Parts: sequence; structure tokens; C-alpha cells
Amino acid sequence: MILRVEPCPNCGKNQASFNHAMLCGKCGTLSTPTGRCYLSSSGTKHRIVRMWLSRLNLHVAKSELIDYVWPDPDHSPEDEYRTIVTHVYQLRKRLENVGLFIRTRWGYGFGLFEPEIAATMPAVMCNNPAGRPRKAVLVPPHRIAA
Repeated sequence: MILRVEPCPNCGKNQASFNHAMLCGKCGTLSTPTGRCYLSSSGTKHRIVRMWLSRLNLHVAKSELIDYVWPDPDHSPEDEYRTIVTHVYQLRKRLENVGLFIRTRWGYGFGLFEPEIAATMPAVMCNNPAGRPRKAVLVPPHRIAA
């Protein structure tokens, strides 16, 4: 959801502002009302955060993140799943420092949430009625070559 275009506070280039956060494609600065952090503008973390900002306050499936970050089908799905989890782990503290929170939904994916919404939900959500996380599937059926 793009609300407005405004100049980046770091480099001055006009960028799309998603709700109250802005990610500059030129210098890689992520700006929110509570702070700033730097993400390489050509890096994987930048692409992950851009996908999350376009769907702020919603969970995004791991398979969608993988397809967005690595559109090339030659990548190994098992390696990509591990890589996404590693990048999410590294992004958690950096984004919490600027007032955005990553929430995990077991068996589905991750989401980036504003503080008001993140405060009302657990850090890890479960999909099964017993309340316990299900075992993660490394290779989704739609990505297996026939």
C-alpha cells in the first residue's frame, strides 16, 4: 500500500512511502518515525523488507518471499528456505530498533508489523488447534519438478 512519494532523508531521492515507513532504493535507508537503519539497496534483506512493506501488517508465505527474492528457478528450495530464515533472524533486531516488528506464523511464513498491531499478537503464531508448531516442510509441493 503506497500512500505518498517523499524524498529520502539520507540521499534526497524521491521514494514511495509505505504507511509510516520508507525504504530508499538508491541508498538503502529504511526510515520510520522512530529511527533509521541501512540495508544494502541491492541485497537480499532489502528485497525481503520491500516485499514486507508492500504488505505491511500481513503475513507473507515463505514460498512467496523466495519467489520474489530469487525469481530464478535454478536455486535449491532447501537452501532458499534456510537462507530466508537466516535473513529474518538477522533483520529482527535491526527492524525492532526502528519500530517495526517481525512476527512468525509457523508453517506459513513471516510478516512485518507496526508496533500497535504487533503488541496485540504473539511473536510466534501456530496454525494447528493444539497450539503447538507443526513440523516445517522444507520443499512445498508446487516447487518439486515432475
